[in-house]
Amino acid sequence: MVSVIIPVFNGREFIDKIMKCLKNQTYNNLEIIIVDDGSTDKSLEIIRKYAADDNRIKVLSQANMGPGAARNAGLKIAAGEYVAFVDADDYIPDDYIQVMVSEIKDSDCCVCGLTITNNAEKTITVSAQGKVYPTTLFVEEALKGGISPVIAYSGPVNRLWRRQVIEGNHIEFNTDYRYGEDTVFNLDVLTHCKKVAVTDKTAYIAVEYSGSLSRSYSVDRFNAYKDIRSRLYTITSDADETIKVNIAQYLTDNFLARAGEILALTISKKEKTVLLKALAGCGMVNGKEIKTARGKANRWKMLAAAINMKSGMLIYLWFILLPRLKT
Repeated sequence: MVSVIIPVFNGREFIDKIMKCLKNQTYNNLEIIIVDDGSTDKSLEIIRKYAADDNRIKVLSQANMGPGAARNAGLKIAAGEYVAFVDADDYIPDDYIQVMVSEIKDSDCCVCGLTITNNAEKTITVSAQGKVYPTTLFVEEALKGGISPVIAYSGPVNRLWRRQVIEGNHIEFNTDYRYGEDTVFNLDVLTHCKKVAVTDKTAYIAVEYSGSLSRSYSVDRFNAYKDIRSRLYTITSDADETIKVNIAQYLTDNFLARAGEILALTISKKEKTVLLKALAGCGMVNGKEIKTARGKANRWKMLAAAINMKSGMLIYLWFILLPRLKT
């Protein structure tokens, strides 16, 4: 049996869609756990109507505590051999669970491709070649670019976990984190997995909406990054120095991407420097890793120094002056 855990917060306009996806699954041995996270739009009422017609559906209700806490509540009652997380505003193909169960075999995790869409003009599909990896090699391949980190360990969806690995090691989502708790969770579970199967036979369809949690910014957004960095080094502790360079590159790329997002926000310069300071101080990357990833040209030495000083203003100025920093 597969336990499908779905956190819902004010999802009235999405529930019918995701319930249709689940009812149409070619794999029927499902336990569908829907956790209402303090909705105020009658989501709970709609969910309970579905549960009344399908004995596979279990409904939990809690005060609003965030998706991590909702997933934890679902994990506490899950009874399936496998666990899959699905978001209420996303889609899954009719054979999604069937493919994932058939592909996991003796692995502890199965990962599939990811299609990211905004239901309008933008759709991105990220996939990987079907293959079974020892877990350390799986993470190393993601760091080297052989597998996209987006599908490897970044989010809670597009994967099927063997539940005993989660339960047996007392792993749960860290509810102290507002963002990134799913990546920390994934890396925690991977630490205890022996093998990971990657399949190219299906893809999870994630829908992004303007104003969603993944797009919002505040100074506590970056709190999980120190743990993400630590876990990457832990999983690859026996790897050669090349992988340490790959980690530095991954962390640097993430820092530059997040900083770029901050600079693109329609907020004041002061507000941007406050966010950049929080980013520099979160422990995502340090100056040494910046120079390892990008070299010791003056422009990277300057950024490394600004990060080590945790100066939002210096990082802001570095980006403004970047076109002039040739060496």
